[in-house]
Amino acid sequence: MLSDKVLDVARYPKILFQSTSVKVEKRTGTTLDLIVAGVLTLHDVKRPMSVPVHAVLEADALTASGSFQVKQTDHGIKPVSVGGVVNVKDALDITFAIVAREGPGR
Repeated sequence: MLSDKVLDVARYPKILFQSTSVKVEKRTGTTLDLIVAGVLTLHDVKRPMSVPVHAVLEADALTASGSFQVKQTDHGIKPVSVGGVVNVKDALDITFAIVAREGPGR
């Protein structure tokens, strides 16, 4: 995946998501269901996208998780094929979990 045939990390070392808006879909106590809209930059190709995010607010932390799909061809990446026998799907499933904690001295 990291080779020049797929992600080509030597030429494109970063994948960037810049959020442009956050919309609260539902709030129940300390949980939030959000839609985070933004722009995904992969292989220097920018594409708008919206990502559903589930967030949990705790006394000392915020945990956010979600998943979304990215089509490789939308970013100029040709899905890997080995002899026409083994083919990687164009749509990749991305899953994430982020934990943010308050730092010392706050």
